[in-house]
Amino acid sequence: MPNFKEHLKLGAVVGLGIKIFITGLQQKEQGFFDLRKLLHEGLKGAVLGAIGAIIPDILEPASQPHHRGIFHSFFVMSIFAYARFKAKNPELNSFIDGYLSHLVADLGTPKGLPFI
Repeated sequence: MPNFKEHLKLGAVVGLGIKIFITGLQQKEQGFFDLRKLLHEGLKGAVLGAIGAIIPDILEPASQPHHRGIFHSFFVMSIFAYARFKAKNPELNSFIDGYLSHLVADLGTPKGLPFI
């Protein structure tokens, strides 16, 4: 079962990877490569992804009897997945990617995720 540190690391890696990938594609389309901007955007993605990944456990701590409530549910996962593809804000998307990474990691546990 993923713990707080594992969720934090996963969110950071997901946020970093997706942000670098998207920034790299944008730079390719614009016809230039700026390593400094790529690393800066990647760092922002890592930080926001890490924050997003720990939010579910802040809202519903593992020490609580109802740890896997609505913020750990397929319902919220579907809302965030929809918002991820509708949002035009790259920082919000990094946060959402981190949050979704937490829920995907919890899917692989014996308890899984509730529907609501």
